Amino acid sequence: MAVQPTTGPTLGLEEELHVCDLASGDLRSSADDLLAALSTPATTAGLTAAGTVVAELPLSQIETVTGVGSSIEDLLGRALTLRAAAAGAATELGLGLLASGSPPLGRAADQRVSPDSRYDALRERAAALVDQQLIAGMHLHVGVGDPTSTAVDDEARVAVVEALRPWLPALLALTANSPYWLGTDTGFASYRQVHWQRWPVAGPPPSAQDAAQWHRSVAALVDAGVVDDASFVYWDVRLATRFPTVEVRVADVVPTLDDAAGFVAIVRGLAAGALAEHEAGRRAPGVRLSALRAATWRAARYGLAGQLVDPATGTLAPAVDVLRSMLRHAAPGLEIAGDGDLARDGLARVFRDGNGADRQRRAFERFGWEGVLDVVRVDPDASTPTVTSGDGNGWVACTCGQQHWGLHGAAGLLLTRPGAAGPEVLLQLRAAWTHQGGTWGLPGGARDSHETTGEAARREAWEEAGVEPGAVTVLGEDQDDHGPWSYTYVLARADDGVAASPTNRESDAVEWVPVPQVDARELHPAFAAAWPRLRTRLVALAEVRER
Repeated sequence: MAVQPTTGPTLGLEEELHVCDLASGDLRSSADDLLAALSTPATTAGLTAAGTVVAELPLSQIETVTGVGSSIEDLLGRALTLRAAAAGAATELGLGLLASGSPPLGRAADQRVSPDSRYDALRERAAALVDQQLIAGMHLHVGVGDPTSTAVDDEARVAVVEALRPWLPALLALTANSPYWLGTDTGFASYRQVHWQRWPVAGPPPSAQDAAQWHRSVAALVDAGVVDDASFVYWDVRLATRFPTVEVRVADVVPTLDDAAGFVAIVRGLAAGALAEHEAGRRAPGVRLSALRAATWRAARYGLAGQLVDPATGTLAPAVDVLRSMLRHAAPGLEIAGDGDLARDGLARVFRDGNGADRQRRAFERFGWEGVLDVVRVDPDASTPTVTSGDGNGWVACTCGQQHWGLHGAAGLLLTRPGAAGPEVLLQLRAAWTHQGGTWGLPGGARDSHETTGEAARREAWEEAGVEPGAVTVLGEDQDDHGPWSYTYVLARADDGVAASPTNRESDAVEWVPVPQVDARELHPAFAAAWPRLRTRLVALAEVRER
């Protein structure tokens, strides 16, 4: 099911991509040849509807620039068209494109800078920094105001910036994808971020309580002689100078556009919520710039592997908890924009697979540099990004005479963990408004078309009970097959100490219940019928693990 345009802000996406030798993966300053290949009338006509591909500061890089998208599916479809066209043209020239925040391989001394007057001004001021600017970001534009109007509401734009500022470190950790720098493991999840902060116009912006204060901060940089005008101020989130948008620049370019969907959804949700608060006369509290810079550095260093600063408390907390807190904070805006499923799916994907930096490092451990290149190489034949979240929602008329929820079937997670009195099962008390509300069952629901049953069950457990997909080990499956519809019980175990709590309105409560006490609950009828055989399966699987 296609995601329909929503009432959320419009979107635009810019992606910087490295140009490399197709065989070796080494950086190549051949962007001019690639752009020439993309400038033929036939190619240009095919790209116009999606956007354009332009030069960047280093000739070892190009940038894709989408047109305005009204939905996330629309936006990522445009970005995919641009990626595919550029990667296809690159292949014809013996080149490749890499979606990584920093170049894994190559030599900085071999790269050249684009012959552009704008970049000449940068070289005069920044000296060697220009030659070393081999980093690649993903820049998301969020429309503020009427896209058909030339009027720009800077007060509303500043309100969005202030709402996004506290979450910049979490957004960076979510998208960190630059652990390697020209053949070296930097130890950072996002080396691009710390490399970029050598510039006086990079990093988190200062707090501004109104548009006048924002413009004074920008003017101070111009007056200091480090930039010519506001267009050269490249803070991690800023008021765009060419468009009536807020430009979010904190993210590394991510390996695939599937990786981008959750990030885009959360940013748009935060922005939509901020605009609603602004219209109501409320503003987000400011965060000290010194604290924000430190929190951003920490996110760049550790990514999702360590702790992040929780904006709500100002103290350290596990990265996954901070991302979960960001999702809750974005919830009102996600409801406005209609992107809640995409945001939740995006976080579940990252909790399961890691961010780009995690995947690059795992690939290097197994396959060396070729494995890293496989993670970040842009595929000219990549399929449309998976933004089909929620396409499984709907009723199916079954041959048994009943209607079942889930157009592609449904799945639930039968999750166990060690308890003081033996194994415990995670049960969910279904909210009164749901089908069979007031009974105890398993976290579960409709499977989307792109999901396996295991992925669907883990996603539902994350959405309804806050169980991280990465903390779940699938042991087996048991299915109730009705022919046109099926329900799959995904049997799994959780790591010791894994907690759970209601995380959406479908759950009135979730509890870890000792296995012998499950029968004492008022169970969902279908689960009650299946429980005797499921309990037998759990005992058998436990015995196998103990051997």
